Amino acid sequence: MDEYLNIIGKARTCTKCGKTKPVEFFGTRVRENGKVQPHSQCKECRRIHRMEWRRAKGVKPRERRTEDQIRRGVKVCLTCGIEKPLEEFPKAFIKDRQKIKYFSHCRECTNAKNRKGPARIAKVSDGKNTYLVTRSEKKEIELRTGLKVCNKCGQTKSLDEFYKSKDYYHPECKKCTNKSQAESRRRRGLYKGYFENTLEKALADGHKTCKRCSKTKPLNEFSFRKDSNNYNNTCKKCKAEIAHADYHNNTEARLEMNRKYRLKNIEHIRKNKRRYGQEHKEERKIYLKKWYEENKDTVVKEYRDKNHDILMQKHISYMVERAKTDPLFRFTNSIRGLVRASFKRRGYKKNSKTYDIIGCDFKYLYTHLMVTWRENYGTEYNGEDCNIDHIYPLADAKSEKEVIKLCHYSNLQLLSSSDNIDKKDKKDWVPPKTSKAYGRIEIKNGKRILLANEA
Repeated sequence: MDEYLNIIGKARTCTKCGKTKPVEFFGTRVRENGKVQPHSQCKECRRIHRMEWRRAKGVKPRERRTEDQIRRGVKVCLTCGIEKPLEEFPKAFIKDRQKIKYFSHCRECTNAKNRKGPARIAKVSDGKNTYLVTRSEKKEIELRTGLKVCNKCGQTKSLDEFYKSKDYYHPECKKCTNKSQAESRRRRGLYKGYFENTLEKALADGHKTCKRCSKTKPLNEFSFRKDSNNYNNTCKKCKAEIAHADYHNNTEARLEMNRKYRLKNIEHIRKNKRRYGQEHKEERKIYLKKWYEENKDTVVKEYRDKNHDILMQKHISYMVERAKTDPLFRFTNSIRGLVRASFKRRGYKKNSKTYDIIGCDFKYLYTHLMVTWRENYGTEYNGEDCNIDHIYPLADAKSEKEVIKLCHYSNLQLLSSSDNIDKKDKKDWVPPKTSKAYGRIEIKNGKRILLANEA
């Protein structure tokens, strides 16, 4: 501005009309270097030039606002001709005049004119051919076909090969983007000059200041980056805090990202797991065994609580299928149910193992019951409908100890279903079929003595 004040009062020749006039008849402009200089054309010639340009373009002449419009704060739009408040017109601050200027067209008309402007052209591909479409159609076609044309290399690639930010795909593919960034870093001297200087300084001092906590720490508390050949600007402790916060603040996004990765690379993951398992078989076996022993109660309880219905269904199916093919297993379950029911009928709870209560294993008990059948009926058991009966009935038990004694294998016998119903709680009952076949039966000291029929 000082340069302009020095030339005030001097004359200047207009390049349009060729007349020499004082500098005050010329407008001013600010150069890029900050200097203020007068225009080469006088104000009158510039006014005539603007009028001719508007006439040639068909632009309506501007009408200055009346005093009433200025007082009410309104302005008439040159496009729609409607009087609107000044808030509906774009405005700009003019530095030369130090004043605010309102545009001649309202925002609504300006936006409508911009929307009707020439369509911007973009390239899309369907995998075989490349087409030119408008920018508004480009995104829809790319999402439908899953393909995109790289603006740099011009190759058609899948959308997975482009970086994505929310719903926007980068115009250049990952390969071209990484290459451009590497070239930019090299061009700025980050790999040669800057990093070498900072590394030399850090090695000389043996310390480095963390950018996050602003503490000066030894170099062993900073991670070393091979790609940049320098130590990180953030210490290990701060990086761990950042990673910990990011892990907990973005749980849902992280889980979704992991899920998508697993679905996409499931075969690769399985292959790596198999390979690792084969290479570290013994180590994995020892580790899993130790971990299971330390967390056995918690793991088993959580798993059973979470899968109770499924486990019960599997257990029932297993019991039914095995009972069909394994007679001893079926017999064992029957004995357990019988002993449990014996305690329940007398109002007690079974707190001991079944084989401890009956006093023998299940194989011996099975043999014993077959012997009682042969003693009662004189024939081998051949799959008849039968029940296991207490010789001395449980009705005589007065306490839990007496129930345990009466469930001993020596007090159990095998009877047919009809005989078991007929016996009920009788102590001196004998099978009718036995009396017919063998004659009289006497019971001494809890043992039967079979007496043959006299000839």
